[in-house]
Amino acid sequence: MSADEFLVVSPFLRKSIESSLDVDLTHSQVVPNVLASHFSDLPIVRNSSERCCFINIGSMNENKGQASLIEAFSILEKDYPNIVLVIVGKGELEKSLKEKVGLLGLDGKVEFKGQVSNQDIPELLQSCDALVVASRYETFGVVAIEAMAAGLPVLTTPCGGVESVLIEGAGLIADGYESKHIARSLRLFIEKGVELSAQEIQSHVVDLYGADNVINQLVNIYKKCCRADIR
Repeated sequence: MSADEFLVVSPFLRKSIESSLDVDLTHSQVVPNVLASHFSDLPIVRNSSERCCFINIGSMNENKGQASLIEAFSILEKDYPNIVLVIVGKGELEKSLKEKVGLLGLDGKVEFKGQVSNQDIPELLQSCDALVVASRYETFGVVAIEAMAAGLPVLTTPCGGVESVLIEGAGLIADGYESKHIARSLRLFIEKGVELSAQEIQSHVVDLYGADNVINQLVNIYKKCCRADIR
């Protein structure tokens, strides 16, 4: 491969490409996906109900891990009767996931919102306490930076991309992908929370992934390439 610069959205994606294509991208540059403009200046609104509400956003498929997340809720709901899980999205596993909720006796504890437009996601995030990512593989973590832009902590499995965007003190990384691992992470959040406040989480993520920062990174790379072509 020949190019002045190679850009990747996360260190995890770089490693994945190197492994699958047997190429050396040591000198590639990491430029993250940009935070959508309607997430860049959100008011901090906290869940005012007595429920502790977790939200998962994504296609309903094996990779996204919603089955394990629902099982984790089954483990916890007896100890924490006020917890609620909101699942946003559609997909091939929707029917089986709804059946699992019924079989585990979680009706009323797990709510399926269906497909929600991106413009309506901020308000939905603001009604919850934390985002949960249960995926096995993610190259970046757009939903994670959007949740943090709303001031929400992020609880994630070790899926790669989300770990690379998770701000220190703004969330927790589970030890694995099984329901017991996810349940342990949720329990820790319920008991102890996270280090950063909602305002601190939001400030950090907007600084890192807002349009101004990402555009500046790209402009500097393009300038470097142009200077190289002139020489």
